[in-house]
Amino acid sequence: MSMRADLQNIKESYERNVLRENVDRLEFLKGKYLPLFYSKLLHIWPEESSLPSDYNAFKDKTEQNAKFKNYNDFLNETIDNLISADPYSKVDMEKGAGYAGQYSEWILKTFLKMFDEKGEGAGKTIQDLRRFLNEDLSLLNGDLKIYDKNKTKVTLNQMNVRDINQIKDFKTLYYIVKKFVPKYEEEGIRDKSKVRTLLDNSQYFVGVPLSMYASQTLGNNTRWCTATRNNENNQYEYYSKQGPLYIVHLKTKPELTKFQFHFPSSQYMNSDNRPINVFDFFSQHPIVANVILDDYKKTDPKQENLRKAELVTGGLSVLEKEPDQFFQNVSVRNITVMVSEGQVDIEKLNRGLKLLSDSYENGAEYMGDGLKITFAKTERDEFLENLYGNDYSENILSQISKTAMNPLISLFDEDPEGNMVPYVLSPESGIFTPDQIRNIRRVYDDVGETPEESQEFYNICDKILSKHLRTIAPEYKKESIAYELQKHGVTFEKQKGKMSVVFSIDAVFSMYDDSDDTTFFNVLENPSYYVKLEELFPRLTENQIQAEKTDFDDFVSQKLNKKDVAREILQKIDKK
Repeated sequence: MSMRADLQNIKESYERNVLRENVDRLEFLKGKYLPLFYSKLLHIWPEESSLPSDYNAFKDKTEQNAKFKNYNDFLNETIDNLISADPYSKVDMEKGAGYAGQYSEWILKTFLKMFDEKGEGAGKTIQDLRRFLNEDLSLLNGDLKIYDKNKTKVTLNQMNVRDINQIKDFKTLYYIVKKFVPKYEEEGIRDKSKVRTLLDNSQYFVGVPLSMYASQTLGNNTRWCTATRNNENNQYEYYSKQGPLYIVHLKTKPELTKFQFHFPSSQYMNSDNRPINVFDFFSQHPIVANVILDDYKKTDPKQENLRKAELVTGGLSVLEKEPDQFFQNVSVRNITVMVSEGQVDIEKLNRGLKLLSDSYENGAEYMGDGLKITFAKTERDEFLENLYGNDYSENILSQISKTAMNPLISLFDEDPEGNMVPYVLSPESGIFTPDQIRNIRRVYDDVGETPEESQEFYNICDKILSKHLRTIAPEYKKESIAYELQKHGVTFEKQKGKMSVVFSIDAVFSMYDDSDDTTFFNVLENPSYYVKLEELFPRLTENQIQAEKTDFDDFVSQKLNKKDVAREILQKIDKK
């Protein structure tokens, strides 16, 4: 036998062994990662409540139970898709057979970080997962091919990265290989009818592609799934059916910089396909903002998608022309925040949105850098309290949260003598846990005729909670700020010789619901000033106004004795 034949036999034998190892590796990886995927992705599965938390209790019943089988098929399909993104893998998606390449385990581990309930995976949904599988896997496959070809040259923090396990996520992989990605020459659109041009001057181009080719041309050298040259994976048709894709070119940058906006899916991306801070972008480029939003209002006459996404240029809009629509949205079901020109300072709105998104993990849907958020299970006063933030102004804080009930303060209603309070606060009762106390941020209502009297009562209650928290959970002693109580919600103020009532935000909402008034209330326009009830609701009759004041007088008088009771409780705790 010739040496050439010997070498050929050796090569074929080696390839068979490698293939056998990779086939075994596919089964090994699926066996190893199925339990991990089961637990990590369970929280985003629509039928989570019908499935056991333990994988072993699940796996033996996948054939008998349709719900179990659906989730099992979903997990296997997800893992097969991910492994197939490895350039060295080959997976038959129907049979779940094939072999796994050298990058497959890194892909699986890195993906799990994205959809972990904690950390960077918090807030991810099943839609995010499917979007990743449908749109981003082909990009990942391309990045891995470039990495594999150039891994002796790629660097991370000026070090060679030959071991892919040193790369922490898919985004970092892209930034490492980005300089090796081939650039295509910018082309003009040959058929102008395939683009709806909204603006084209020395600074900006803004247009809507009307075909996949136009989308590819306008999005040339970006990472957008709507611009990929792989026609099979291009998602232009999918997104354009939902609503227009707005593509923006900034011509004044050293390199042509591109952005894409899609309101129906709430996706606003830079050229690397990363979410951008939309408020900042529109604030910096108001001409672009106005052009896009004016066009979108014509495209979506009912503004159904605009109501979901709300971007406009300036501050908080409470749907000034249709306040009833706002109050339907501001409910325990959801809150849709919309932004329009000049109602609230944009920086303070941003700060409030981020505060609120931190408070409501399960009800927050992040757009861009947490800038468009749809909230679930949120009370009206909680929303506005977080919107303005603790550092907004003393006056607005004093107007917020008349109705948010603190369990401790509510005890005074049920037990005027205060006999039950020491027991309720005792560790044996278990009623007030450390976390409950730590999260208390507001109090019940005003208990005095003046802000000073009310604040004195709240200070006493704050001390009660502080001392109790340190007793049952010493580790919280440094977190006193976490349970600082909010100030009173309603005060009386003399203005121009006439009594003027400062209602809490919730009281304003309630009054607005009860009236037919369609005038946008001034509290949000200028929240640091007291607003007369008569000015807020000009259609209210004098009798209605007087009834509100009388109710408030009665309310305050019922609370006046509580300060002394609270002081006695504090003394009892001090003695212990």
